[in-house]
Order: sequence, then structure tokens, then C-alpha cells
Amino acid sequence: MEPLASKLRPKTLSDVLGQRHLIGEGKLLTSMVNKNTLMNMIFYGPPGIGKTTVARLLADLTDRKFISLNASTDSLKDVKSALDELNMFMGQKGLVIYIDEIHMFNKRNQQVLLDYMESGRVILVGSTTENPHFAVFKA
Repeated sequence: MEPLASKLRPKTLSDVLGQRHLIGEGKLLTSMVNKNTLMNMIFYGPPGIGKTTVARLLADLTDRKFISLNASTDSLKDVKSALDELNMFMGQKGLVIYIDEIHMFNKRNQQVLLDYMESGRVILVGSTTENPHFAVFKA
């Protein structure tokens, strides 16, 4: 039986409540989906506001594979394993790696992703409850 939270989870961006500065006619996230072009981004906010849901929607709506990691529990080995999946799927248009609590990743883990992000082979969507200006390493 599917959990209630999964049944109620938004299936389109227009189903997402709030965030009208990002979602809606002519807004950033909606425009990216309509153009089928995503960029690396970090979502910042308290737990439970839909950061993971929106990241998953962005991947689904642009036909990209979605891999979710958690910086507080996953290691560099897990990141490299996710990146290895790039070669395993050819039908989709790319890979979205979602890293929850990205502020907990050390600099080395973040640097491993940088080459893939800069080449466009991977779209990184990070989320954090901490202010990313202070908590995430600069490239």
C-alpha cells in the first residue's frame, strides 16, 4: 500500500503550493521545465516545505534520472557510485543528483561533483536548512 504522503505529493509544478516567485507562468522553475533546461541550484529552507519534492519534479518533468543522496549519511563512495550511473542510462537526457543537507558535505565531496556540473553532465540540486552563503563551500 502506497503511503499517504506519496499519494498526496504534487505531480506537476502547478500542484506545488507556495513559491510563486519560482513557480508559475513566466517564473524561473516553470520556464526551465518548459525549455527542458535545468541549472545547478540550492534550495534553502526549513524541513518539510517541499525541497525534495520540487527537485524530483524537475527531474521527472525534464526526463532526467533522479538520484537522491543525503550528505549526513552518504560518503564520497556513494557520490562516485551515483556518478557512475551516467554511463548506464542512455535514454534519458541527463542526471539530477539531489543532495539533502548539502551543507554537511565536506569540501572534497563537493569538489568531486564540480567537473561533472561544469560540463553539464550532471545537474546538482542541493538542499539545506542552513544559509548556503555561509554553509556551502565556494567553488
